[in-house]
Amino acid sequence: LAPEMRPSDAMKLAAFCLLSPGAVGFSATLDDSPLNKALQLVNALTAKINDNGQAADKSRSEFDGWCAVISKTAQADLRAASSKKEQLEAVIAKAASEEQDISADIEASASAENTPASERAHNTDVGERAEILEKAARAKGELESTTRDLSNAQNFLDAGQGFCRASSEDHVATVRSRSATLNAIAGAKDAISSMAGGQFLMMSKRASQGSSAGSRWDPRNHKVSDLVSRLAFKQQSSMLSQLASSMEAVVRLGDLTGQDEFAKIKGMLVDMIMRLESESNSEISEKSFCDEQLAQSKQNENGLESDATERSAKVDETSAHAAKLAEEVADAQKELAALAKSQAQLLAIRQEGKDANTATKETCESSLQSVQNAIVAVRDYTNGGGQNVRTLLEAVVGALATQLTSVNMEEDGLASGFDKMVQINAMTKALKEKDVEHNTREQTSAARELSEASNDHGATNEELGAVKDYQAKLQQRCVAKPESYTERKQRREEEIAGLKEALDTLQRDYGLVQTTRRGGQRSLRVRSM
Repeated sequence: LAPEMRPSDAMKLAAFCLLSPGAVGFSATLDDSPLNKALQLVNALTAKINDNGQAADKSRSEFDGWCAVISKTAQADLRAASSKKEQLEAVIAKAASEEQDISADIEASASAENTPASERAHNTDVGERAEILEKAARAKGELESTTRDLSNAQNFLDAGQGFCRASSEDHVATVRSRSATLNAIAGAKDAISSMAGGQFLMMSKRASQGSSAGSRWDPRNHKVSDLVSRLAFKQQSSMLSQLASSMEAVVRLGDLTGQDEFAKIKGMLVDMIMRLESESNSEISEKSFCDEQLAQSKQNENGLESDATERSAKVDETSAHAAKLAEEVADAQKELAALAKSQAQLLAIRQEGKDANTATKETCESSLQSVQNAIVAVRDYTNGGGQNVRTLLEAVVGALATQLTSVNMEEDGLASGFDKMVQINAMTKALKEKDVEHNTREQTSAARELSEASNDHGATNEELGAVKDYQAKLQQRCVAKPESYTERKQRREEEIAGLKEALDTLQRDYGLVQTTRRGGQRSLRVRSM
C-alpha cells in the first residue's frame, strides 16, 4: 500500500479485490491454502473418528450382552454342579452308614441257628448290602465326574468374567482417549476457523460450505405237558400242577440255552411216578400232609410277599435312576447346543469388534501424518506464525497417538481373552460330551437293570400267585372236603397211570424225532424204563 493510504482504505480495497470478477484467480488461491486444507482435514477426521466410534460402541454393546448371558449361564452351571456334589456326598455317607448296620446284621445272622427263616433273612441282608455297595460305587463315580464339572464350571466363570471385565476396562480407556482426540480436534478446528475468518473471509465461507456436504425236539409240539396239565386238573392235584409248571419252565429254559430238555422232563416224570407209588404204598396220613403243606405254603407266601415288596421298590428305584439319566443326557445335549451357539456369537462379535478397531487404527495412523504435515504447512504459510493453531494441531497429534495406543491395548486384550475363552469352551465341550457318552452307557445299563428288575418282580408275583392258588386248593382239600383213604388211593392210581401214559408218549415222540435225525447214517434206540 502507498504510505498515504489509510488502513480503512486498504481494507476496502481488499474487499473490492475479493468481490470483483477479476478476483477469481485470487479466490482459487485462497481455496488451496494450507489453512483451508487443515480445516478440511480436521472435519474429515472428526467424521471418521465418530463413525469408527459408533461401530466400536455397537460391537461393545453386543459383547456386553454376551457377557451377561455367559455369566448367568456359568453361575447356574456352578450352582447345579455344587448342589449335585452335595447330594452325592450325602448319598455316599448314607450308604456307608447303611452298609455298616447291615453288615452287623449279617454277622449276627451268620452265628444264629440255621433255620429256613434265618437263612432267608441272611440272604436278604446279603442282597441288600450288595445293592448298597453298588449304589455307593455309582455315586462315587458320579461324584468324581461332578467334581470335575464343578472345577470346570468355576474356571469357565472366572475366565468369562475376567475376559469381560478386562475388555470393559480397556474399552473405557479407548472411549476416553477418543473423547480427548475429538476435543483436541474441535479446539484446532475453532482456531483454524478463527484464523481463516480474520484473514480470508471468503475462503472460510467456501471451506465451511465444502465441509458440510436247527431241528431240536420241542416238547411244546407234543402232548406230554398237556397230558400232565389235564391230569392235574382232573385229579385236582397241586403236585401235578407244579410238575406241569416245572416242565413248562424247563421248556422255556431250553429255548434260552439250546439244551435238550428230554432227559430233564423224563427224570421229572419218573421221579413223580416213583413218589406217587411210594406214597400209595406207604399210606401217609392226609392230615399230616395237609398240616405240613399249609404251613410250608404260608411260609412261602410270607417270603414271596417280602420279596415282591423289595423287588417292587427295586423297580421304582431303577426306573427313577433311568429317568434321571435320560434327563441328564437331554440337559447336557442342550448345554452343548447352547455352548456352540455362544461360541458362534462370540466369534461374530469378536470379528465385528476387530473390524471396528482395525478401522480406528487405520484412521489414527493415517491422520497422524496428515496432521503433522498440516502443522508444517501452516507454519510455512504464515511465515512462522499461527502458533495457536499449530499448538492445537500438535495436541491433536498427541491425542491421536494416545487413542492409537488405547485401541491397540484393547485389541490385544480382546484377542488374548478370546483365545482363552475358545480354549475353555473346547474343554467344557469335551467334558460335556464325555458326560453324555458316560450317561448314555449308564442309560443302557439302567434299562437292562430295569428290565431284569421288572422280570424278577413279575416272576415273583407269578410265583406268589401260584402259591396262593395252591393255598386255596389246600384249603379246599384239607379243610373243606377231607377225602377218605379209598378215594385217595383210587385218585393216586389214576395219577400214576396218567403219568406213565405221559412218559410213554414222551419216549415215543422223542424216538420219532431221533429217527428223523439219523438221515440214514445215525440211529437211536429208545430204552425202556
